[in-house]
Amino acid sequence: MRLKIRYEKKGKSLRLFLYNNAFLEYLKSDFELNSRKTFSAKIPQKLIDWKFSKNILRGLFETDGSLYFSHTGKEKIANYPRIEIKTSSKELMKQVFSVLMSREFQPHVRTCKSDNTFGIFVSGKFALEKWVQEIGFNSNKNKTKYEIWKRLGFYIPRSSLSDRQKCLRSEFG
Repeated sequence: MRLKIRYEKKGKSLRLFLYNNAFLEYLKSDFELNSRKTFSAKIPQKLIDWKFSKNILRGLFETDGSLYFSHTGKEKIANYPRIEIKTSSKELMKQVFSVLMSREFQPHVRTCKSDNTFGIFVSGKFALEKWVQEIGFNSNKNKTKYEIWKRLGFYIPRSSLSDRQKCLRSEFG
C-alpha cells in the first residue's frame, strides 16, 4: 500500500495505491467499490443506516460540498445559510436526498447543466443547526463559517480562514 499526495489547481488530494489483491477484492465486494465512480458512485446498501450514513454525508460535504450564505429580502447582509453537496452520480444524489428526507431535513435538488452535476441542498437556520447537531463539520473552514454566522447573525463574504479565526478570537467579533 502506498499513499501519494496530488497537488492540483483546485487543491490537494490523496491517492491510495493498493497492491494486495485480496484486500482490493474485499473492498470491491463488501463495500461495492469500483475504480470508475464519477457517474456511478453510491453508498453501499449496508452503510445506508443513519449510524453510518451521517459520517458518509459529513465526508461527502467536506470533499464535494459547500456552506454558503445569501441575502434575504431587502437586507444586504449574507445571513441565510445553505448547505449543498454536488455529485455527478444520479444514484448517489437519490441516496443523499433519501437519507436527508428520512431525518426530516427537507432537501432540494437542482440540476447543474454547466458541469453535469446535481446539487442536493438544505436551506435556512433550522437546517443548518440540525446539520451541526446531527452531522457536523470536520474542517476549520466550515466550522469557522458557522461560528461567525452564529456569533454575528450574518456571514462576512470572501473572508479567509485566518480572518475568521482572528474575528472569533477577538472579544468584539
